[in-house]
This record gives sequence, structure tokens and C-alpha cells, in this order.
Amino acid sequence: MTEGRYGKYGETRRLLRLRPSAWRGVRRPVSPPKDAPPHAAAAARPRRIDIREALAVESRFVEKLSGRVFQPYGTYGRTIRGWIDSGQALTLIALFEGHAAGFAMTARLSPEPDAPGGTELLAIAVHPKRRRCGIGRLLLQRIEEEMKGLGAHILWLHTATVNQAARRLFESQGYRMIHLKHRFYPRGQDALLMAKRLADGCS
Repeated sequence: MTEGRYGKYGETRRLLRLRPSAWRGVRRPVSPPKDAPPHAAAAARPRRIDIREALAVESRFVEKLSGRVFQPYGTYGRTIRGWIDSGQALTLIALFEGHAAGFAMTARLSPEPDAPGGTELLAIAVHPKRRRCGIGRLLLQRIEEEMKGLGAHILWLHTATVNQAARRLFESQGYRMIHLKHRFYPRGQDALLMAKRLADGCS
């Protein structure tokens, strides 16, 4: 068990670790889904759920949704803005019938110093009106694909022990608990550090 809020791994210190952790190599554009329709068809009729890299103008949506969804754990609108401004985070936006409905954000970080080659899922959120549509699962899968393409071997994440829905999602996608971090979040909640190996044939 690791002390988190004021210690080495606390949520309030992640931005300090994020700033010096540049992506290695040139970041490739987010790839389209493998089953993407032809361009003309896509333009004529939006997919029910589509995922792409976030545009600069969508940062406000990301901040606002973060502030709403993560409010029980701290003032995350401001935290998310810091991660965006760092220039080190990759953010994917989920569109539901053409409208922003969720996002996932990651960066090349390794919360465990003896585990190189990893990245961290900084945040993932779905608008409350668009939950139970599979958006969170698709965002997580696309993040994993992009991180594998950038050479990451492990994807780490933190989730609150009280967030049962998030824990079920992560466990269903092959994430396993590493250890518990006490008082990780700014409002004092504990967090689970979870991880998934991204190499082929591993989980």
C-alpha cells in the first residue's frame, strides 16, 4: 500500500511528472477504425460512435466533462487543462452520432519507476447521458491500439476504489490491480493502481 495524496504518487503531482516526459519519436496521427466506411459514405452519414484525436476547440468540452464527472474527487477541470497545456498528452474524443460524448487522455508516464516502456491513462470519461452505449470500452481499446503503435508495452491507470463502474470496465478489458494507494485523490479517496500488458498474447 502506498501513501498517495502528499507522497511520491499523489494525484496532485502527476502534472509535474508529465511535463518532462516527452513522447519518443514523432507522434503518429490517430488511425481510423479498422472497419471505417469509405470517406464519401462517412461524410453522408456519421457513424453511431466514432473516435478520433481531439481538436483544439474541443478542449473546453474535455474540461467541462472532467469537472462534472470527476467532481467527487477534486477540481479536475483545472487539472485536465494543465495536462492539455503540457503538450505531452494524447486525447481521443468519442463522437456519438456526430456529437462529442466522451474522451480518453494518456501520456508516456510510468507510475512505477522500475517498469519502463509504459504509458498512463490519465483520464477517461463519458457524458452521463451517453453511458451504457459502449463508448468507454471503445475509447479504452483505441487508446491501447495507439499506445502499442507508439511502442508502449504497458498501460497503467488509477481508479478510485469507490468507482465500481470504472473498475468493472477495466477488469473486463484485462486490467489487473497492482496495489492500493491511500488518499491518492485531492479529496482524500483511495485509488487502485491497475495495469495491462499491451504486448501481443499478454493481458
